[in-house]
Amino acid sequence: MLYKWKEKIEAQLENQVLAEDERAELKRLRKENKELRMGKETLKKTSVNSSGVEPLPSESFALGSARN
Repeated sequence: MLYKWKEKIEAQLENQVLAEDERAELKRLRKENKELRMGKETLKKTSVNSSGVEPLPSESFALGSARN
């Protein structure tokens, strides 16, 4: 019984180690995520209207629609 437990733990530990291609993909995805976050932040900053007031979250998706 103890031997099966040891095999199970060792199998789980082996699955936690990333293969080289998985590590490369993770690095690429983290870089892409960082770039997307930076782009999102830039868009937030440029969406400030001319009065210097940041639009409400609901207004940021309603660009071009008539406001009352």
